[in-house]
Amino acid sequence: MKKEHTSPEDFMMDLDFRKWVLEPQPESDLFWKTWMRNNPDQIKALLLAKELILKLEFENSQPSQGKYDQVLQNILAGNLSERAGNHHSGKASSFSLNQFIKVAAVLVLAGFLSLTYYFINNQYGDQSIPVTQAMVKENPSGRKSQVFLPDGSVVWLNSESRIEYETNEEDKSRVVNLVGEAFFDVAKDKSRPFIVRTSNCSVTAIGTQFNVKAFPNDKDHKVSLAEGKVSVEGYDGAKSEGVLLNPGEALSVGLDGSKEKTSFNPKEAMGWKVGILYFEDASFEEVTDKLQRWYGKKITVENSSKVGEWKFSSEFQDETLENVLRTISYAKKFKYTIENKTVKLIF
Repeated sequence: MKKEHTSPEDFMMDLDFRKWVLEPQPESDLFWKTWMRNNPDQIKALLLAKELILKLEFENSQPSQGKYDQVLQNILAGNLSERAGNHHSGKASSFSLNQFIKVAAVLVLAGFLSLTYYFINNQYGDQSIPVTQAMVKENPSGRKSQVFLPDGSVVWLNSESRIEYETNEEDKSRVVNLVGEAFFDVAKDKSRPFIVRTSNCSVTAIGTQFNVKAFPNDKDHKVSLAEGKVSVEGYDGAKSEGVLLNPGEALSVGLDGSKEKTSFNPKEAMGWKVGILYFEDASFEEVTDKLQRWYGKKITVENSSKVGEWKFSSEFQDETLENVLRTISYAKKFKYTIENKTVKLIF
């Protein structure tokens, strides 16, 4: 990796980095994922820069370094009129005042955070100070995202899902609290086990790939292992050893801590990560719950007494809601309407 960055400002001035944050593509995802794994000491600065860019919604047009400095000076001097700095003619005049203010605000905030971080490190020198890092990511219905954790691990977060990630330098722990569903690609670190906690169970891994499904309405939380090895413990009050999983195995953990080990269908367990909407003998409730979560729509039912018992099986790859409903309605004999955020099923 040729790119060399030492502070959030370095990342924010990098055109390729900003394009990746605002318009991620598979190629750029691969590049920056690899870069982080090869530059773990710079992950904090990268994540800070990414958050600042996303929160302030940078525009694609980029001003020069001279313009950054000029605008910053104008703002600090209290000169906020549209004429400030306009004596420089040319293309720079097309860059709006609002954009200038956003850029200057980012630079001021990033500089302040960098100085604070520098001061803390130098203030305490080599003293051993427990440092806890925490971050929270949450997706509403209809949205999925890819999250890069500070330790180099990558998480694919499903719709209606939330993670809280914490590390503590004192006990060397890496802990993720999950509500919903997520696929984890864990960065290997034998000295710091990676732990995923749901309300039903705890999953411990060192470096591996696995999926955890733990939505609030799920009675059983399911761990499906794609690569490596994990240990899964239930919260049944008993001090028993965790159940070890090998690739291709899954473990369902009930509210009472009961466990059932099975094999799993990769499309059913992990297909959501690559845009596969999969149903296997799904009930009506399972179908409607997944459609609401997947497309961010509310589903209502007219003449619900006529629904009856369902078992629906099918697979869709990156399909529109219209096409999915057309297929299901043909098989299950109902009509439907789609209006804004509401879908009505008519039996």
